[in-house]
Amino acid sequence: MVVPAQAEQAAQLPPTAVLPRLRREPSIESIANALEYLSCLFAPRPADWPVELRDALEAASADHTERAYVMDWLTRLLASELAWVEEGPKRTAVMERTAQLLTGCTSALEAGEIVREFAFPMNQATPTLSLTVRDAPLPPSDAHSRQGAKEAAAAVGVQTYASSVIMCDLLVSQPGTFHPALDGSRAPSTKPFTIVELGAGTGIVGMIAVKLMALRDFASEVYITDYHDDVMTNLRYNLDTHLLNEPTPNVRVVCEALDWRTVHALLHPEAATEGVSASLLLAADVVYDPMHATWLLAAIKYLLRQPDTDPDARAHILVPVRSAGRLAGLYRTIDDAIDAEATPYHGYVLCTRSKRTLPRR
Repeated sequence: MVVPAQAEQAAQLPPTAVLPRLRREPSIESIANALEYLSCLFAPRPADWPVELRDALEAASADHTERAYVMDWLTRLLASELAWVEEGPKRTAVMERTAQLLTGCTSALEAGEIVREFAFPMNQATPTLSLTVRDAPLPPSDAHSRQGAKEAAAAVGVQTYASSVIMCDLLVSQPGTFHPALDGSRAPSTKPFTIVELGAGTGIVGMIAVKLMALRDFASEVYITDYHDDVMTNLRYNLDTHLLNEPTPNVRVVCEALDWRTVHALLHPEAATEGVSASLLLAADVVYDPMHATWLLAAIKYLLRQPDTDPDARAHILVPVRSAGRLAGLYRTIDDAIDAEATPYHGYVLCTRSKRTLPRR
C-alpha cells in the first residue's frame, strides 16, 4: 500500500491553505502538485488506504465552502490557459487534467439527492425523536462559468450540515436550556408559544422543534424561514413530505421566505413591531459573510419578544469555529456585531446572555 503525500496533505489542510495563488503565476510543477492534491481529496479512495485516512478525506471534501473555492480556482485556472507557461506537452496535460477535475467537482456538487434519517435521544417516555430530510442537489452550474459556481455556492442550504444536527441534539436532550417552557419548569408567558428558525436550510431544526412542541400540552407555532429560491423549494418539500404528513397536535407550522437584509434596511428604533414575535429564535451555521451577523441581529431584534412580554425569550445561535480557509475567524463577527449594539429597540438593547464552546463532532 502506497499513500501519496498529497493524500496525507489533503486530510490535514483545506484547499484554501494549499492551492497556489494564480495571480502570482505559479510554476507548472506547483500547479501539477495542486491538481494531484485535489484528485486525492475528491476522487474515490482506494480500499487499501487506512480507514482513518479515508474518513479524514471524506470529512475534508464535504466542506461546501472549500468545494466552492476549489471550483472557482479550477475555473480561473482553465480560463487562464496557463498563459505564463511555455507551450508544450506538460502544459497541455495540466490543462486537460484541470478540465477533468473541474467536471468531476461539478458533477459531485450537482449529484443526486440524499435522504437522511435521524434519531435524536430524548427520555424514557419518548426514547427518540426521529426525522427524515432530503438533501437536494445543488442547482446546475456551467463548469466554465464563475457566476454559475457562485450561484451553486449560494444555495448551500439545500444540504444539511453539522451545526444543524448538533442544535437538534441539544434541543431534544436539553430543552430547558433553550427556554424554561420547553421542559415544563415554567409555563409560557405568551400564547401561543412561538418559535422561529432563521436560515433553516433543509429545515431539520425547525422540524425537530415542531415534533418537540407536539409533545407539549399548550398551543404553539413554529415558523421555518429561509430566502433562496432553491432552498425554499427543498425546504417546502421536506415539510410536506417528512413532517406535515404526520399529526402535529397543538402546533401551527408556517414556512415563509425571510431575507434579513430587508429587515435590516427597514429597522429603526421607532419601528412598530407587527406580525410575528417569538419566544425562541434558532439559527445554526448561518454566517458566511461579514455582513451576515449584522443582518441576523436585525432579524433577531425585530422578531424576539421583549422582556416585558416574555422575560425568558432567547435567540440561540450555533456557529462553527473555522480556523482555516475563506471563512476563518468569521464566527467572531457575531460577537463584534453584538458588542456594537448601542441603539435601544423599544427601550431594550440586544446583548449576549451566555456563551459556551462545544467540542467538534
